[in-house]
Amino acid sequence: MFMSDRFPLAELGMHSLVVVETLESPRGILLDRKIRGFGAGKLVLPGGKSDQLVGDASPFSGVFANANAQRELLEETGIQAILRRMGRLAIFDEEGEDISIDIFTTQASRVAVGTETSSELTELAWHDVEEIPYSEMPRDYALWLPHILSGEIIDGQIQQLGNNEISVDFMFARSQEEGARMRIVA
Repeated sequence: MFMSDRFPLAELGMHSLVVVETLESPRGILLDRKIRGFGAGKLVLPGGKSDQLVGDASPFSGVFANANAQRELLEETGIQAILRRMGRLAIFDEEGEDISIDIFTTQASRVAVGTETSSELTELAWHDVEEIPYSEMPRDYALWLPHILSGEIIDGQIQQLGNNEISVDFMFARSQEEGARMRIVA
């Protein structure tokens, strides 16, 4: 069970992100620039708001999150893939726009990327893992994305404090049974 599974998810906006890694060398991830909404102007991972129910899935189930992540991935990149859930983050901001983000990973060929159909994104491109442009991404990505890329499961919460400061309480693990906790204010 993820630590963040204990949060009152009915009160959080449900979102998903997908870390798409290349099958070829050099190792890379797929990023896109967000035009509007949360993270506007930043490079972001494929994903988005989970606002459509799939079949009889509960909006708080892994099935619902996975299906919505697959839908967002297809809409934004043209990639159809099997996803692996790698964690959940709960993000609380001072304006009360709290969200829960399920994080998934998959792999794809560089040539598998299609034309995006999202009106919120532009500049879909592969970025070398050794040169990820964290300065152009949402601030918290630099804190958790390297752990996902190393195969760790992440679970935690981010509290946005204002004055461009965040408080982070993460747990990283190779499995859900073991883990190390990290607390920082950045």
